[in-house]
Amino acid sequence: MGEQRLRPFVTRHQREALRMRHFFMPAHRSGYAARRTLIRAANTPVGSARTKTLAN
Repeated sequence: MGEQRLRPFVTRHQREALRMRHFFMPAHRSGYAARRTLIRAANTPVGSARTKTLAN
């Protein structure tokens, strides 16, 4: 595959990575706490079902 065909795909994923970087690397304590809470909630039975619903 040439770069011309891959460029839109790569550009889209780079933009998404920039948008989501704060979830993976929070700048403040509150962001870290929010991320931690979301991960813990997703690991509960109700949260797990909710996460699967949102992912589909």
